[in-house]
Amino acid sequence: MRELNNKALIVITCLLLFACQSSEPIVEKSTTNQPKLPEVDVSRFETQNVIDKDALFTLTPQQSTDFLLYFNSAKNSHLSEHERVSNFLQRKLNSFSFLGRTYTAKEALLNNEGNCLSLAMLTTALADLVDLDIRFQTVNSSPIYRRYANVTTTAGHVRTILLAKKKTKDEPGTLLRSRMIIDYFPSAGDVKGEFISRDDFTAMYFQNLASEALVEENYNLAFSYIQKALQLNHLNPHSLNTYAVLLNQVGLSEAAASIYEYGVQFTPRTVNLIWNYANILKARGEGEKASSLLADIDANKDTNPYSWLDIANEHFQNDNYWLATKYYRKTTKLAPYLHEAYFGLAKVQYLQGYENKAMESLLKAKDLAYEDETKRLYNAKSATLRLALTQSK
Repeated sequence: MRELNNKALIVITCLLLFACQSSEPIVEKSTTNQPKLPEVDVSRFETQNVIDKDALFTLTPQQSTDFLLYFNSAKNSHLSEHERVSNFLQRKLNSFSFLGRTYTAKEALLNNEGNCLSLAMLTTALADLVDLDIRFQTVNSSPIYRRYANVTTTAGHVRTILLAKKKTKDEPGTLLRSRMIIDYFPSAGDVKGEFISRDDFTAMYFQNLASEALVEENYNLAFSYIQKALQLNHLNPHSLNTYAVLLNQVGLSEAAASIYEYGVQFTPRTVNLIWNYANILKARGEGEKASSLLADIDANKDTNPYSWLDIANEHFQNDNYWLATKYYRKTTKLAPYLHEAYFGLAKVQYLQGYENKAMESLLKAKDLAYEDETKRLYNAKSATLRLALTQSK
């Protein structure tokens, strides 16, 4: 793999499922007309034939028949339509493996596996069969970090919402309609984000496949998928970031810079997009512009605390302890419940010789942790640090 001048950060979007009732208002994010993407020379790539967006949500005839038999069964007639879809999903997913790849709806049901986003495809396919309205909402949740060479992937989170059918055609809006939230294994630290359109959601699927192909160094396939994503939503900063990472990965740094510049100007730019762009600028000798970009990063409107946690971790790994501390603290301000940020602070403080402060941060992290394995780790770390403090007296 051609090495990047920075450890590029890309996002893979996931969806986790768990059914519950809700009556919260639904307001989709509005999009505005913006200039088209800058044209870049992509003759380096050979476009591959990839799946069409409509095929993502189709099921086999047998799968459709099985679902409709359940849906229309007399024993389920006492349930509302959206509750039947939810119950069918829960029955099917009892033995579902969440460790698979990004599959279409029919592949997920056939293989009884798939990653979290695959389940969103399945939910949507079932809703389509019975003419139910569905909405998609982003959620800022604990990411799953994976690093491949110099590319780090971070799993995001989208949840689906099934709406009850309107009682009459003239029934207005969605505000008062009953709905089922489909959100398995929700995290205690989840923070609800904006509602997005179906095209935006579908673009996330293609972005996922592009990210997977990029990690596997299948650059032609990654290019083909990310083009699909950008056709659906050319203002998604995560897709733009993935596209720019791909371009830079194959040596097209000028093209990558133009995509980053577009993202900075016209999208709700994410911290990862800015961070990656700044690193490209540094590699090109434009340190002053990079510094200016990073100087304004604190004013960024990215409300996902994990974006800032990513940056803090990057600074820590590069021994930039002052900046690591700065962004760990910013993370705690945005999300004071995140034990990872306090653990990061503890590591920095310990390496800087502030053992007592490190102990305070470590104990805070332990108090906030909710997984037994994580608590045991923090207990072990605090015991070792306590022993060191005792021996130093």
